[in-house]
Amino acid sequence: MSTPFDVVSTILPYIRALVAWSLNSRGLSQRQIAKVLYVSQALISKYLSKTPQYYVGKLKGLGFDEDEVSNVVEVVANYTVGRRLDDATSYLTIFMLSKLRDGRLCRAHKILVRGLSNCNICYYLTPGVRDEVVQRVKYVLENLEIMQNMQALVPEVGMNIVEARYNAKSVSEVVGIPGRIVKVFNTVKAVSEPTYGSSRFMASVLLEVMKYFPNIRSAVNIKYSKETEDILRKLKLNVVSIGSYKNRSVETVVTLISNKLKKIKTYPDAIIDLGPPGFEHLIYVFAEDSIKLLERLRLILSMI
Repeated sequence: MSTPFDVVSTILPYIRALVAWSLNSRGLSQRQIAKVLYVSQALISKYLSKTPQYYVGKLKGLGFDEDEVSNVVEVVANYTVGRRLDDATSYLTIFMLSKLRDGRLCRAHKILVRGLSNCNICYYLTPGVRDEVVQRVKYVLENLEIMQNMQALVPEVGMNIVEARYNAKSVSEVVGIPGRIVKVFNTVKAVSEPTYGSSRFMASVLLEVMKYFPNIRSAVNIKYSKETEDILRKLKLNVVSIGSYKNRSVETVVTLISNKLKKIKTYPDAIIDLGPPGFEHLIYVFAEDSIKLLERLRLILSMI
């Protein structure tokens, strides 16, 4: 008899091996990696004897998406390097339990156990598991708060970063920051912890883009400047504009974005919102998830 936990025990070594490779690429020795991962140095040597793509291939064969694997490895490795081992363990645990809860490990379970069908035990085993998307946005928020010069990108109305679940259809399925992210002297600070349904405006903008380009699941609003616009174009990103218009309501902005998206074939990396006369101009930046969005913001800041 095989339980869902056998699936987890099959998958975890592949993820642990990728974390070992990530730590090794950052200069940690096999002995140091073994110590922080609580395994033997011999096992780390075994992990490093195969290429990262070998482990990625194994995980893809069990139904994992390469991007989500890359994300979890990056977060766990970053927490580990920062000596936040409890956070690394917590993030990886929540990642695996959330995969059990939402049924995304069912394919792997059926591959490992022939004849298994119509099993939904994981849904009942993990009712109180914290959400992976919330944890990812929380991680991104922590990085935004320590990024040098991040305040330069925060609009006067405040910033919000959002990420949606796969196939999200409503604001209640999008994680955001209640009260937004604001400038505090030379840093930025979130008013509250990320949660679902907390940013109607940015969530609605993201959901509209997702209707046309479902692979885009994260967005952030940043301050407009001609310099930032030029940087986006130098990076050869797909930039489109809306406005000027009379009223910056959610409905108006979403309608304008929808009309624009109907005319393009490639997803927008950024949408410039020129707004009503006298209103602050904004830029909405998009990516496949909030971690990729974080990297895009880092790149923009590096060029300012």
